[in-house]
Amino acid sequence: MFSSWGLREGLLHAGLDPATRSQDPLLAGVAAFAEVFGVSAATALKLAGWTAPANPPNGTGSEALRLASTMLALASQASEPNLRADEAVTWALRKRWIGISATERAIMAAAVLGNTGRKDLPSVLARLAPEALLREAFAWGLALRLCRRLTSLLDAVLAGTALSVADGDLRLTLDGGLAVLFTDPIERDLKALAEWLGLTPVVDRNGALP
Repeated sequence: MFSSWGLREGLLHAGLDPATRSQDPLLAGVAAFAEVFGVSAATALKLAGWTAPANPPNGTGSEALRLASTMLALASQASEPNLRADEAVTWALRKRWIGISATERAIMAAAVLGNTGRKDLPSVLARLAPEALLREAFAWGLALRLCRRLTSLLDAVLAGTALSVADGDLRLTLDGGLAVLFTDPIERDLKALAEWLGLTPVVDRNGALP
């Protein structure tokens, strides 16, 4: 009798080339899954960089986990809207990811929920992870929601906009003509993220990007 995650997988892993063996198993698995839904790891990395200022400087979440959550949340956009939140949470909690703990699964679930705009975190998450970690992850999702709705994942808009935190403000900078993209839904997304982080939302429509 063999464990489904035991000796055979170890032998296969030992036969892989060094570059493949060095990959983070969670990131590799989520990237392969997200690619089926048209989400590239390169795009997710750009968005993770854009949203990084919303990650508290003293945060305890892992950057690898934040990137994995970003890929999973982007993949969930291919789901039917009314089912998107529940399906994304199921992916985070129940799919056979490798190299992830139950606490980290709950963190990913909170992040993908933030991306949907829902704020009712399932009670099961509180049994798996501390509230501080769940709140931090939910902010990842809120920031991603703001980013993707503002930029439509376009490189030119990603480059011409920026999020920053300073002196108690959450500042969204829009370069030149991109100010026209600051619509009511984007204003609501910025306000929701700022309130979640305990910051004041500020919009700079003409400021120079950092």
